[in-house]
Amino acid sequence: DISDTHTEGLGQSMLPFVMRDLFGEYRKVQHLSGEETLLRFSNYQVFEFLTDNFEMLHTQDVDYIIDTITTYINKKK
Repeated sequence: DISDTHTEGLGQSMLPFVMRDLFGEYRKVQHLSGEETLLRFSNYQVFEFLTDNFEMLHTQDVDYIIDTITTYINKKK
């Protein structure tokens, strides 16, 4: 899970690295280009969502977080 690989003992100081990894994973799962992913994350305020929910999300595995991002975007459409 993300807490083991990126945030153990470091908290939100690792947030930019976690976001980069989640961005890449979401891009791969959704079969999007980097530009398409960035536009989607920007249009739906995904970076803000991840920041606001970091404490809860960083203890979850990547698949759970990607599903959460997808659900979040779908609800905002």
